Order: sequence, then C-alpha cells, then structure tokens
Amino acid sequence: MDRSPTTFLVLIILAVLGIGYFVQQKTHPESGPTSDPAVLASDFGKVEAAITAAKGKVVLVDCWATWCGPCVASFPKLVEKDEKYRSKGLTVISVSLDDPSSSSEVQDFLKKQNATFTNLQPTFDAATQKGLEKRLGYRGGIPHAALFNRQGERVWTGHPASPELEAKIETELNN
Repeated sequence: MDRSPTTFLVLIILAVLGIGYFVQQKTHPESGPTSDPAVLASDFGKVEAAITAAKGKVVLVDCWATWCGPCVASFPKLVEKDEKYRSKGLTVISVSLDDPSSSSEVQDFLKKQNATFTNLQPTFDAATQKGLEKRLGYRGGIPHAALFNRQGERVWTGHPASPELEAKIETELNN
C-alpha cells in the first residue's frame, strides 16, 4: 500500500468532503429530498423562513400531529402531493404540533411515511400560535393546510385532504 503524503492528503480531503455532504443533507433538508427525514426543532420564525426561502415556488404547509387520527390518515396524501408535484415547482413543509419532547415519535412517523420534505416541530407557545393564525390561517384545528402562491401570498386554507386543494395546487403551478 502506498503511504506517501499525497495519498494520505487525498484520503483526508475525501473524508472531509464526505462528512461535509452528510452534515449539509441532515441540516438543510430543504435542499432536496433525503431518505431519512430530519425534524428541525424550531420556533415559528423557522416556519416563516422556510416559506420565504421557497419564494418562486408554490408552497404547501401542513399542520399535523402524531396523536391526531385525521392527521395520520391524511398524511399519505401529503406525501403523494409532494411526489407528484415537486418536479413541477411545489414545495411541501410539514409542521408537527406534537410536543417537542416527542420528536423521536415524529421522526419515526415521518420515516414510515417516506416524508422527505422539510419537517418542522416548533415549540407551541403564544408566538407560534399567533404566527400560525396570522400566516397560515390556523384556527386551532388540525389537520390544517395552507397554500402559498409563487409570490408567497396565502391563496388557500383548509383540510389537506380536500379535493379543492389538489385543484388549487394545479392552478397555482400553472400560473
């Protein structure tokens, strides 16, 4: 085996690049789908930042929780919408309203659902409540979805399994 300093340097560089890529994929899931969905603990500012970062795309935000039967039942449709429309310009962001102490349950659920889009789990405090109400039209019930056009304006709110939603996504993607 060649033990020259050049070989050693090349191996170090490859290791650093590999680690850097892994860290980037785990800390910036919005840069593309991953097979292991990250759950980013956050405050509402991160939800707002994720919507703003996707300006120029149609954004679907879904509020849900693992303890909510209708949320669990409708979540596969959210994954289907992501898979169907991602290449056409849709960005999906899930916002888990589970208690932050249950992040491992949320992570397990997302893995089982193959949810490779951005997943946020804000602390549900007064600021988050106000942000959800103002920005997402949230009124306390889940599941709750909000759709934003390419300019970042909210254009629809309602139940994520509503047939209206699919039609509205298609309309916004074609605008």
